[in-house]
Amino acid sequence: MAEDRHGRLIDKPDLKSAMKYWHSQASRFGLTGTYSPHSLRYAWAQDAIRHYLAQGFCDKEALAMTAIDLGHGDGRGRYVAQVYGRRDTD
Repeated sequence: MAEDRHGRLIDKPDLKSAMKYWHSQASRFGLTGTYSPHSLRYAWAQDAIRHYLAQGFCDKEALAMTAIDLGHGDGRGRYVAQVYGRRDTD
């Protein structure tokens, strides 16, 4: 798909206009509030942390792997813990 759009998933001239397009399309399709893209990202990150812990990884490893999965470097585990902090509901 990106090959047809000059190497971009959203063919806009700059990041700001691409983000504006993405947000307007997400809202148009009802992805707001609890189901907004960032809310879904938070929920996914929390699930990923729990998954890695269940696989036997320590907290630090689970956070580092989740950071990588989110597109951050593995050194962002502390950031992931602070921003996407795990909420145990078990």
